Amino acid sequence: MEKSCIMNIKIKQYPNCDIHHLFKGSQRFHDDYGLWLCGYHRDGMSPPREIKQRYFEFYCISHMFDGGGQYWEAPDKLTKITPGQCVIVSPGLIHSYGGYEKNYYEDSVCFTGPIADTLFRYGILKPGVQSMGSARLLLPIIELAEDPAVSSQLQANLELQKLLQSLHEENLQQQNHERYPQLNKLFEEIKNNIHKWWTVEDMAAFCNLSTAQFRRVFKEHTGLLPKNYVDRFKARKAIRLLTATDTSIEIVAQSLGYADPFHFSKRFRQVT
Repeated sequence: MEKSCIMNIKIKQYPNCDIHHLFKGSQRFHDDYGLWLCGYHRDGMSPPREIKQRYFEFYCISHMFDGGGQYWEAPDKLTKITPGQCVIVSPGLIHSYGGYEKNYYEDSVCFTGPIADTLFRYGILKPGVQSMGSARLLLPIIELAEDPAVSSQLQANLELQKLLQSLHEENLQQQNHERYPQLNKLFEEIKNNIHKWWTVEDMAAFCNLSTAQFRRVFKEHTGLLPKNYVDRFKARKAIRLLTATDTSIEIVAQSLGYADPFHFSKRFRQVT
């Protein structure tokens, strides 16, 4: 279904929703690059107020560095926000955030483009409330974005992408550590025992999870299926050994736990 049709349906469901349209003023560079920081604000303040339905035609990350707040997402998700947390919003999401019992003090960056869409599609940009820390990490990005020079715009884009990726990894790692503490231990075990031949069942048992649940959790964390992860990890180790040393293929295959050089070569070609 077309995006416009989906939004018309949403607007009918929420007739009091405020629409925040996409800003104008992008440079040719932003179209070529695929990412545009279309709006930004430092030291913003929202007083405590009732939930006000709205949706953006762009992505937004708001870092509450002081005060108190709440985040509402249609139809009925409500989350309290504490200093050091951030809110991420995607285009078309019916939502509201602002002060709760205290003023909501924020730095925010709005952005759009195919790169942002890709980050969203792969779960790196995930709407909702996340931990961000007390440091005001958006300020350097805002300062770069304020300079229209292409070099500054490029650096602003790169810094925003790095921040979003870092937030995603830190929050995912924290969630998985709390819910599945054995998962990080498994990664360490794989790295420290590169010669071991892991089956999916072995890895699931190590984490005290069913095979089906383990596959799902593992892919959420890495973006790869368990066997693909292990194969790619071994392949990268093999590349380092083969390019930086005089070690033979037979010895490399043996050190990585492969039954024979033929099996190693076949898997290596499939991965690389």
